[in-house]
Amino acid sequence: GPKVRGALDSGPGGPAFVSSVRMARVNQYEQSPFAEYEVVCRMRLVTNKVQKESNIKWCVWHRFSEFEELDKALRKQLGWQMSNISFPPKNSLTFNKLSLDFIETRRANLDAYWQQIMALDRIAEFHKHHASEQLKVFLDIPNHMGNGAGGAGGGDGRSGGGGRG
Repeated sequence: GPKVRGALDSGPGGPAFVSSVRMARVNQYEQSPFAEYEVVCRMRLVTNKVQKESNIKWCVWHRFSEFEELDKALRKQLGWQMSNISFPPKNSLTFNKLSLDFIETRRANLDAYWQQIMALDRIAEFHKHHASEQLKVFLDIPNHMGNGAGGAGGGDGRSGGGGRG
């Protein structure tokens, strides 16, 4: 029969990039505490030399507002592809945004949203030029893909600073 070539990103071990919103915590170390959410990432790299697979795993923590900013950027870039994906409600009227129930519900909503993003066609082809810069920065991809991530942009100006006084 005809040979069917699978999608680039899904070899025998499933998709090359898997990510989920796994945990939530309250960050108490700032002046006003806030909730943040852990985005876990696993990337499968196949090196051509020996067809050896290596998995790298890492996680990043983000606030709800940072997910919101990313969502706006993705909508601007991806247009219609995002039309069926709805971002979780802000619930601005919620009395206690740091209650465990609220945070856990929000984490579950963010994860459901995140899985839809991850299911988008070619969204995780971080090494290609069509990859979303915002998504790469959000997931801290450049630090995990080594130099193969293309393009030497100057730093994003977010490191350092803070903590005066």
